[in-house]
Amino acid sequence: MVVAKQDEALFPIDDPLFNELVGEGVVRSYPKKAILISEGDDGNSVYLVLSGRLKIYTSDESGKELVLAFCGPGDIVGEMALDGSKRCATVMTAEPTRCGVITHARFRERIKNDPDLAMRVITRLIRRSRTATKAAKELALASVYSRVVNLLSDLAMPAAGGVRIVQEKLSQQDIAHRVGSSRDMVNKVFKELVQGGYIEVNNREIVLLKTPPAHW
Repeated sequence: MVVAKQDEALFPIDDPLFNELVGEGVVRSYPKKAILISEGDDGNSVYLVLSGRLKIYTSDESGKELVLAFCGPGDIVGEMALDGSKRCATVMTAEPTRCGVITHARFRERIKNDPDLAMRVITRLIRRSRTATKAAKELALASVYSRVVNLLSDLAMPAAGGVRIVQEKLSQQDIAHRVGSSRDMVNKVFKELVQGGYIEVNNREIVLLKTPPAHW
């Protein structure tokens, strides 16, 4: 398990219910690094992701970040503020993204009148609660080394020559944000993995040459 990974989409992108919900609002396009939701703001909209990818994260006054999740097509963001509370995280586009934007009032009406939609949202919130519990456990009990290795293993895809490659071009600071650590600690872990012959890094392309040990 990793601290931050791609959320499982709530809807298949061709789901009629998903398309109905998109039709209830307006479709908007956002460039990369656009802020859709700011932590601490009042919530009044729900976002249905049509294309692109969103990063959900929290941060402190110094700007230190912890990435909570990524969302892609078919997913929904902003539903947690349906209880009237302030936004609990910031949502930013990780790439150019299109979303259907629905007001909370309209989305709440749809939930009241559509048991299938209500059950999906409930299931989604339960899943997020379980993910948050697992993430808290890992942050408290797992070493930075283990968290980094878990993240790389989760993101790596098989490639020619029996190696696995992380498709995303991640900087060490990106990885630090995802695993809840400092860049210096991530840099130390990377040096150990490179020296041990477990990974190689070329222009942010991370190649897993062999499976690293679970614990260093």
